[in-house]
Amino acid sequence: MAGVNEYWHRQKQGRTIPKNLPDHRRTHPKGYGQRIRKVTRLPKQTDTVHDVSELILIHQQLNDYDCPVFKTTLAQAVNGPTSLADERPQSSDARNKVFELVIAAQLKAAGFRPKFVEPADAIVTIEGTKCYVECKRIQSENSLEENIQKASSQIKERLNQEASTKPRGLIAIDISKAINTDGTLYFTARSSDDLTKVIEFNLAQFLKRNRAKLTKDIHSRISAVLVYLRTPAVIEYQGGLLTNFRRLFAIASIWNDGTNKNIFQKLQKRLFEAEKNIFK
Repeated sequence: MAGVNEYWHRQKQGRTIPKNLPDHRRTHPKGYGQRIRKVTRLPKQTDTVHDVSELILIHQQLNDYDCPVFKTTLAQAVNGPTSLADERPQSSDARNKVFELVIAAQLKAAGFRPKFVEPADAIVTIEGTKCYVECKRIQSENSLEENIQKASSQIKERLNQEASTKPRGLIAIDISKAINTDGTLYFTARSSDDLTKVIEFNLAQFLKRNRAKLTKDIHSRISAVLVYLRTPAVIEYQGGLLTNFRRLFAIASIWNDGTNKNIFQKLQKRLFEAEKNIFK
């Protein structure tokens, strides 16, 4: 399974397909992906495999954690609707918990050491500064502003309990379901490089519409907002290859004091460098 994850990661980076992949992944003609999707339920199956791949990521990065809060979160993460299409706001807790652990795993891969201390979703130290992390998954684009404000309020509560004004906050927001409601939407591209461009264009459009909502009302000691997008995709010129794409994008706070700026820059740099450590 580690090899599958490495392969997905290579596709996200726009690299060439390894030569040792099964022949059918390299020899199917253009349009194969379109035809196979008509006779199978691969969209939903692929989203299910992606769910599993996120659990593998959690295991790879957080397998040495043994604290009670982590164990409780992990137990909650595996109890919920199997299909993304069947998920409703009232039954979203399992995938919400998965997202909390995915963000912790991404931060761990970036060289930070997340801690699980209730009621925060995670705590990390960046540039010597304690940062509270609050994670939210949105069910639709209309709920983005409400969730950002809720996360900001939760971080404010944590910060108000600190004796020092030095600690900061980070908001992580998963926009995947707002873009791909039931997991069956596909982005189709000719190559891995084109796929990256297509999805980054869609991400840029989302950010263009919503950048103000992401940052305008956040607490002044929130250093950054992390936007997470995952989606199935088809690469036509690689045999109609089904793959999954992830992007974790950091947005700087509008409160750009020295501490916030340093935390954002370190976080952005480390997340970029961490790509080679995920699914290795």
